Amino acid sequence: ILSGGMTRDEDVVGSVYSLSLEEFMTTKLGRVRSEKLAFLEPNLTPIYSHTSHVAKNFLILVGGVSLGSSIETPGITLIDLRLMTVRRFPFPDCCPEVPIMLHKHASEISGESTLIILGGGGTCFSFGTHVNSNAIL
Repeated sequence: ILSGGMTRDEDVVGSVYSLSLEEFMTTKLGRVRSEKLAFLEPNLTPIYSHTSHVAKNFLILVGGVSLGSSIETPGITLIDLRLMTVRRFPFPDCCPEVPIMLHKHASEISGESTLIILGGGGTCFSFGTHVNSNAIL
């Protein structure tokens, strides 16, 4: 599964593709067959610099950056790959003195219900450079 990202023209993408790597491994041409997945409403918000995980029948997108002043800061997006539905869960607001920037981070699913987020941060034009200092569970 390949989700979101940015094109070489710096357009942010809100698409999800399913790639057939089995076909890639068995063909001498080395081509990957891809299929763009279509979702029921709401559509996926275009994001980049996020992490993603496949767990059971779900694609979980964590954080990222979206462009445009009317788009909220990405939190967790849960995509049901069977029903083709998208649900968004924003992170709670944090205090301005210790912001949580969920891009350029790493995340890992631990067990059945724990998501661990490490690192993250970057440069913001309004307050400078910030690096998340604590793990988020």
